[in-house]
Amino acid sequence: MTNTPSRTGLFLVNYDIGTPAIGSPNLTLSLTVNTVHKVVNGFGQITQTVSPPLDLHTRVDGSFTYMTVMPDVTHILVVATGYPPVQWPPGGGVGPVLQPNFELRMVLDKGWQGGTASYSFVEASGRRVEIEKAVVTSSGQRGGPIHTLYGPAMQEAAASGDLARMKQLAAQAEQHLSQSAEIESALAALKAEIGRSERAR
Repeated sequence: MTNTPSRTGLFLVNYDIGTPAIGSPNLTLSLTVNTVHKVVNGFGQITQTVSPPLDLHTRVDGSFTYMTVMPDVTHILVVATGYPPVQWPPGGGVGPVLQPNFELRMVLDKGWQGGTASYSFVEASGRRVEIEKAVVTSSGQRGGPIHTLYGPAMQEAAASGDLARMKQLAAQAEQHLSQSAEIESALAALKAEIGRSERAR
């Protein structure tokens, strides 16, 4: 029987990914995880202190699978591809054909807290750079690495009667609601993209 994480539904993860080498590229990754369909979507940024400085942005889409090698040892394999983000106006017709600028293979612990990654990216010159055995750590942005976006966790906490857990989730929900303006803006952009994609079909 596969030992899978208890988190279900839809949540966010934020990671810093890098190697110990001085001057090496650093990848920051923000993903939405859909555990029902086993897909991830989000954005990445790769920076490097070189001349000229590297600042590459990528829109990331991929999938994940659970890997259990022993009864109690489960890891998560995330495989994703990134494309340059493009702002395409609604009704603008078929958008440009883009080549991937980012590839990722990441192995995480079963709690989505960290692991290792290999990734590659394409510089502006067209040269592909490959990074192996980078360390993945939770960035801790916005109060923590993982944020549940809807109710199962709150329902479970209420049913358990665990007062400390209920208070913790209530505080997280209040923080989430305080960011609602930003979420509404992102949702409006997402709906516009959905409409554009549907019209293009």
